[in-house]
Amino acid sequence: MGKVRLRLSAVQEWRQDEGLPSGWNSIRKTVLFRDNYTCCYCGFSCDKYMHVHHKEGRHHDNSPDNLITLCPFCHSCLHIGHAGINKLGSLLLLREEIDQAKLNRALLENASLKFFTNIKKRLPVENDFGPDGLIELANEILQKNIVPDGRFVFFPDYEKYDIVQYLVSRRNE
Repeated sequence: MGKVRLRLSAVQEWRQDEGLPSGWNSIRKTVLFRDNYTCCYCGFSCDKYMHVHHKEGRHHDNSPDNLITLCPFCHSCLHIGHAGINKLGSLLLLREEIDQAKLNRALLENASLKFFTNIKKRLPVENDFGPDGLIELANEILQKNIVPDGRFVFFPDYEKYDIVQYLVSRRNE
């Protein structure tokens, strides 16, 4: 964690039609356990709803060395085209750079609609491009027209992530 800065990115290859490989649940559990259910970018840890990501988009290599645990927000940052198509959040352009991983962790650790709203109001937003902006930026990244800096931020939609609802319900117990 912390060795590589989280930047918005996209992958050319997508395996929507292929489905999950045989034995995926076992592989996934092995990786989650190895990483102590902790996101390799932001350090957030949760016993449910964590994702397993293929490094550098190598989806056909399911060896544990090619897999890392990510929170759903950090995972969406690595697949912004997918996040945009599924309207999982918005692309924000800020007036100054911020640490995307720190933002993701703060949003998860304080999961509530009020917190999400307050954080978004406090960010130095120059432009909110919405979900379509994520798709457009993914295309620009894939065409090698841009390498986004820390002013480009993925801001998740509070209602689209099961982990948020889980964290809110756990806090209210």
